[in-house]
Amino acid sequence: MGYAVFTVVFKTIIPFLRRRKTYLTGNAVDFVAYPSGTGPRDVVSVLPHVGRGTASLGKQVQPKYYWCLYSE
Repeated sequence: MGYAVFTVVFKTIIPFLRRRKTYLTGNAVDFVAYPSGTGPRDVVSVLPHVGRGTASLGKQVQPKYYWCLYSE
């Protein structure tokens, strides 16, 4: 079992001031929980493997996902 850690950089009103949020998820990453007042259009960049030392890393709440396995 593995995990993915990455930091999302969001645009702000002040161009040189960026808001960042670090995410820790399982290997299946389709959706993330955006900070209040932000969404996909506010993302400036995604920094893979950045944020391992973030103090609040273990407190992140991510949307639940489910595996759908089937056979015919």
